Amino acid sequence: MTTNLPTLTMSAVQLKTQIDKFYKGDFEAIPTIFESILKRK
Repeated sequence: MTTNLPTLTMSAVQLKTQIDKFYKGDFEAIPTIFESILKRK
């Protein structure tokens, strides 16, 4: 039996990393986060 797990693309992994940086207090990551979200749409 195989499970179909969603695979993360590199951009999704990078976005998660940027969001983690933001939560740790790096407010300079905000523009990059929004830019990445817009590119994904």
